[in-house]
Amino acid sequence: MTTLFEWQGTNTIAAEELAMLPGMDELFGLLMVRRHHEEGLYDALVVDAAPTGETLRLLSLPDQMGWYVEKIFPVQRSAAKFVRPFARRAKMSALPPLPEDSFFGALQRFYDSVAGVGEVLTDPEKTSVRLVTNAEKMVVAESRRAYTYLNLYDYAVDAVVVNRLLPETVSDPYFKGWQEAQARHLASIEEAFSPLPIFKARLFEREMYGLEALNALAQEVFGEEDPLRRFSQGSTHDILKVDGGYEVVLNLPPIEKGSVDLSKKRADLMVRVSGYRRNVLLPDSMVRLRAAGARIDGDKLRIRLANG
Repeated sequence: MTTLFEWQGTNTIAAEELAMLPGMDELFGLLMVRRHHEEGLYDALVVDAAPTGETLRLLSLPDQMGWYVEKIFPVQRSAAKFVRPFARRAKMSALPPLPEDSFFGALQRFYDSVAGVGEVLTDPEKTSVRLVTNAEKMVVAESRRAYTYLNLYDYAVDAVVVNRLLPETVSDPYFKGWQEAQARHLASIEEAFSPLPIFKARLFEREMYGLEALNALAQEVFGEEDPLRRFSQGSTHDILKVDGGYEVVLNLPPIEKGSVDLSKKRADLMVRVSGYRRNVLLPDSMVRLRAAGARIDGDKLRIRLANG
C-alpha cells in the first residue's frame, strides 16, 4: 500500500499514514484477542466493544474476508505472478507497481489469523456477548437489531444488562415522566429478549470509574452471581439461510398448531402465540422479504421469509 501511494506521488511519511486503512487498529485488536486466548495468562478477557454498527462490521469481517480470499484472492495472485516478469522487463512505469508474491503470502497468513479469531469468538463454550442497553426507545431498538445480527453471525448472547435505571427512591415529580417511560421500555426489553437473563443497574449519583466504583456497579448488577459464568445456553432466535430466502427460528415453549399469529411490518417481525408475544427486529437486508408462513417443529417455531 505504501509503495502504491508513493507511486502516485505521495511523500513517504504521508504514504505510510495512508496505508493504515480505517478500521485496521480494531482489526489488530481482534488479533490481540486471539493472542491472549492462546497464551492463557488470564481467567477472562473482557472487550468493551465499540458502537453497535462498527462492532458488527468488525465481527462480520472473518466471513467477508473468507469470501474474498476464496473467490478473488487466487485469481489476483495468479495474474500478478504472470504479469510481473513482463512488467519488469518492459519497465512499465505508467502502470502501478504490482505486489510481490510475499504480499499475497502475508495476506493469506493475516486471513488465517483473523479466521482463527472468528473461531474463538463464535465458540459458545469460550465466548459470550453481553448486551448493554438503556431503557430508551432508540437504544432498545438498536440493541434488538444488534442481537439479531449477532445471531446471524453465530455470536452467543448470554445476558442483557439494562443500565442507568432511575431508582425508586427518586420521588421528584420532575422525573415522573422518565420513570414511566423507563418502565414501558423495560417491559419491551423483557418481551424482546426473554428468556435471556436481564440484569439491571440503577443510575448512580456519581460517575462510575475507578475500582471502588466498578466493584459497586458489579455488586449492583450481579449480586452474589459469578460474572464469569455462562448465564444462558442457546439463543432466543436464530436466522438460517435457506433456498430463496431465510428462516427465522424462535425457541418457544410447547405450542399448539393454529395458535400462531404472524405479521411483518418492514424490519419488525411480530409473532403472537397464545398470549406469548415476540418482536424480532430483522437486518436491513431482510426488510424487503415477506413472511411466507410458519411451522411448528417441536419446541421451535420456524418462520419462512421469502421474496415477493
